[in-house]
Amino acid sequence: MNKVLGIFLIMLIGSVSVFAQDRGNGRRGQRDMDPAKHWEKTVEDLKLDEAQAAEFKKINDEFAQKMKANMEANKEDREAMKAKWEEQRGKMLAMQNERNEELKKVLSDEQYQKFLEKQKPRQGGGRHSKSKPKWDKKTK
Repeated sequence: MNKVLGIFLIMLIGSVSVFAQDRGNGRRGQRDMDPAKHWEKTVEDLKLDEAQAAEFKKINDEFAQKMKANMEANKEDREAMKAKWEEQRGKMLAMQNERNEELKKVLSDEQYQKFLEKQKPRQGGGRHSKSKPKWDKKTK
């Protein structure tokens, strides 16, 4: 029985390592590819003739320039939005702390702790955050 289990585990580990290797046919392989090789592969995959390849490259280059210009133009906007978001977040945390201090005066210690526990799932920094709520001073 132990021999069968051992052989099974070896086969399982071997098959997992084979599937884990990058085969180069996914997007990751193309992203790492030299731009010239990527272009050649695109022409080959789409079976473009010379006229199509020239027009395709022209359109693609124009698109890339527009995207780059757009990203540069919006860079300042993104920074401003991020700063505004941080400012709003700070205000919200301050209001939560103020509310908690007022509730602490009304509730018993046990009630207040229970209140904080109930708030954690909703206010823990987002749906997927594993961090503790920043408004809860006792959990820091």
